[in-house]
Amino acid sequence: MNWKNVLNLIRVDRKSADSLEAEADTIPRELLFCILALLGCFRRRLAVGLLVGVGYNSIAASDLNVSNEFNQYAQSFFFSLPTLC
Repeated sequence: MNWKNVLNLIRVDRKSADSLEAEADTIPRELLFCILALLGCFRRRLAVGLLVGVGYNSIAASDLNVSNEFNQYAQSFFFSLPTLC
């Protein structure tokens, strides 16, 4: 091997190392999509939870019998939830 071949190999090695470092600095699109999807699901669940909470509080304030019946159905649902998933 002469010095030109060695110099060429060093340049190629340096370019490939720079390329790998540049790829390591960016977030893959699949990971970014998953993060955004999880954030969207979190926001949707938070909104639904707030709506259900406001609805339950308005029902509980208006009629105590409806509130007790709702609690009974909710308790049955939460007991059966692990078997549904």
